Amino acid sequence: PQHGILASPTDGDWKADRSDPTVSLQRRGEDDKEDPRDFALWKATSPTDGGVSWASKHLGTGRPGWHIECSAMCRSLLGDSIDIHGGGSDLMFPHHTNEIMQTEAVTGQQFSRFWLHNGFVNINQQKMSKSANNFLTLRELVKHPLDARAFRFLILSIQYRSPLSFSDEVMGSATNSLKRIDKVLSRLRKKYPSRVAREAREELRGRLRAPLDACIHDFETAMCDDLNTPRAYAALFKWVALAEKHLDDASEEETAAFLLVFEQMNSVLGIEYDVPPVQTAASSGPTSVENHLLKANELAKRRMQLKELKDFAGADALRQEIVTLGFSIRDTKDGFALDTL
Repeated sequence: PQHGILASPTDGDWKADRSDPTVSLQRRGEDDKEDPRDFALWKATSPTDGGVSWASKHLGTGRPGWHIECSAMCRSLLGDSIDIHGGGSDLMFPHHTNEIMQTEAVTGQQFSRFWLHNGFVNINQQKMSKSANNFLTLRELVKHPLDARAFRFLILSIQYRSPLSFSDEVMGSATNSLKRIDKVLSRLRKKYPSRVAREAREELRGRLRAPLDACIHDFETAMCDDLNTPRAYAALFKWVALAEKHLDDASEEETAAFLLVFEQMNSVLGIEYDVPPVQTAASSGPTSVENHLLKANELAKRRMQLKELKDFAGADALRQEIVTLGFSIRDTKDGFALDTL
């Protein structure tokens, strides 16, 4: 397998001057690694693991390395080779890079044909994360069915690889955009309440054939360009402006064609759909899972403090409390991460 096919530190990083004391031992490959690109498939048990370990005849007591779990799940559930693998952009290196290395070394096949790495959701200019206690749940956000549609609309308004800065203002803008689309659809359907025939646009002749064809062409071109949803939205709102312009003078045939073009776009974007009944935070209060997560976050912060004080026994006791709440904890360069068990 080719190392670094997705992303990798530059050659300059790997070949850094070994006499430079500012270059870390790990980057120079002078700790317990023969090569700085090496990574662990199996980690020997340590006191900070909180008893999470297994006995291996050939490897000794320990636990799988972080990267191995995803390869194991993919092969078990999906097979040796998959079509699409996704994840946050921060996982490109080293996690996904190492996934490719270890999986293809075993199977001899291409691990994934396509990789989709999404940008982060930022709240108050910071990456949304459980560990920073800087996150919103949909239950807190959705107070009305339109809110659920607006959130979906907002997420798709940003190309998936780009970061999304969430705020009340951008949610309000998404809501207003949906109301504009809904208003146009309502008026079109009053003029043409029958089911739209599939051949409506193909049979359309005259002034609106070319503009409507252009809307579909622009939409399909955008979606074929690495799922460029912002450009797809531009095509959608070209359709909205065209419909608004001709709402009063469109013939029945033209109205049917307008609706068919929207159906084609909506079948991809899912702008209009029936929102299932939503139990909001205001009506139900925090769920037990949310309460457990908040408590686990507090315990994890206290555990970090104890580790800094070298009270490892106390830190291990807090790890066990976190496990009883239904979460595992990983130490990261930024602090910690909680995962649902």
